[in-house]
Amino acid sequence: MRHWLNIYQRPKQGEQPLIRLPAHSYRHKIASVGWFDTASCRVHLERADVQWAFDNWIGGGVQVFVDNPHEPIWEGYINRLTYNMGALSYTMSLDEMANRVAAVYSAPDVSTTMVQQSPQIDIPESQDLFGIKEGGLEGLLIEGSNVTIFSALVNTQALIRAFPKKSTVASVNPNDINVMTIECKGWYDTLNWCTYFNTNTTVANPDVQITNALASYPNGDLFFSNTAVSQVEANTGFSRSREVRSGISYWQYFQSLQEAGDGSNAWVMGILPSVYGSNYRRRFYYRPASTEPKYQVRAQHGRILNLYGAEVPPYEATPNGGAIISDLLGVARYGFGENPNEFYIDGVEYDGDSQQVRFSSTDNTGVEGLYQFNRHYKLRGKRFGAGPRTAYV
Repeated sequence: MRHWLNIYQRPKQGEQPLIRLPAHSYRHKIASVGWFDTASCRVHLERADVQWAFDNWIGGGVQVFVDNPHEPIWEGYINRLTYNMGALSYTMSLDEMANRVAAVYSAPDVSTTMVQQSPQIDIPESQDLFGIKEGGLEGLLIEGSNVTIFSALVNTQALIRAFPKKSTVASVNPNDINVMTIECKGWYDTLNWCTYFNTNTTVANPDVQITNALASYPNGDLFFSNTAVSQVEANTGFSRSREVRSGISYWQYFQSLQEAGDGSNAWVMGILPSVYGSNYRRRFYYRPASTEPKYQVRAQHGRILNLYGAEVPPYEATPNGGAIISDLLGVARYGFGENPNEFYIDGVEYDGDSQQVRFSSTDNTGVEGLYQFNRHYKLRGKRFGAGPRTAYV
């Protein structure tokens, strides 16, 4: 199947279409928490167009289409570009960029407040292109009453990190010339761009806290509609204070609420895709996870089928539902999770070249699963689990 990559302007510049290219070696991941997670592909690009691509594509939106021109199979933004020039590869990325910088630190000789945040330093020339991308620096504990080091720190780092970072390395494949590798992230990742630091001690249910935090998101509705909260469902399972002074991102704050569930059921969240032909713009969702089976997989051929036996194109497979391996075991169905041939689909990884799909459950054997990369609360006792808490700060 041919995969088409549509590239758009950065949201700050208007989101107008820039170019449409066939995507080779295409892969994507969709997760129950976040939804469109990561994607990558390679495109052939003449050297005369490379400068234009590096100037305009980084931070721009992307949509990937296969057989339905109205419904993309994945959408997000371009986070990294790598161009192979033969003996060298040139890469540019948003990973280390930060155009608003602040430091979170503890200074017991200055204040009895456990954690403080330095003034924020903004670089408007970068924010006018990409939106606000914060760099929250961890200042740890400082002794004495002089904390001017943090003023120097944030000023220096803001100037160093204001624009996308570049590097050049020896090419892995010198024969693969004039190939641009594009690495993308889902729009939910822009919630990691900004630090959630709040001294308000108001206590409320998690859906209320999420709604209030979305309204204060520094980029407003630039990447998604932060005030359209119809998909944020009420959760009365617990309540907590709005106060957060640890310098975590908005997404990490939301994770701390989402992973708690409601005391008996898991919950999911993320950014829903746009709906073609309507005013339904990307918006945040927060709701109970669905364990209702929606796919069956047969060990004999490995294809994905719906519950009625019709084949599902692999690029249309999505998570947050149950899967049944229908010809593995002939056991009676007592309830989801009780039978070994049923599992919850936490993530879907799709490979366009092989047309294969990998379903992952909460028992994720990949690198992200082993390191608990996407978890806010990490289990102890695992090889790459949480370390022991050694101090209160």
